[in-house]
Amino acid sequence: MAHALNKLPSPPRAVAEEILGSLGVLAKAEPHAVRAALELTIEKGDAAFASYAEIVEKVVNDLVGLLASGAQIDLDPLIESLLEEERSAARSKRESERRASVDLRRLAKSTPDKLAVINEVLQNALARADRVAAMCRDARWRLMEARSYYQPGKPVGPMRGEPWDADEYLKTLG
Repeated sequence: MAHALNKLPSPPRAVAEEILGSLGVLAKAEPHAVRAALELTIEKGDAAFASYAEIVEKVVNDLVGLLASGAQIDLDPLIESLLEEERSAARSKRESERRASVDLRRLAKSTPDKLAVINEVLQNALARADRVAAMCRDARWRLMEARSYYQPGKPVGPMRGEPWDADEYLKTLG
């Protein structure tokens, strides 16, 4: 169980990255073929995301259920993993947006007739890029909420601990 909490499976590759990786090939195709190929890539990305989101939801629901039943589980590795995935997804989106800007400028010079189609579908794909980050954020907060409810720690700190802790704290303020 401890190993399973260390990391979820990797999220699916960003659809925008797949599109950007295939622009060279798509630039040689007909506009209707370009649109069909790009929309197929987005559909595959949506299916991969839905599958990944289902796995994460199941893991989170199972862990919340275990916590509710009184199990003592160290959620910190999974919470940290979700935070890292959230940050990674945000970085990936920023990198994809930068790369898209450069690639679209280059494409505009070589094949301007396909630029409108590729730009439209790429913007659609970039709009979907926040889904992984949002899903990881929501799962992480659900786990932290469940942990605080079902595994409350002993109050610590100058204001929540023993009454004499407040006196010690006030003395440190000078």
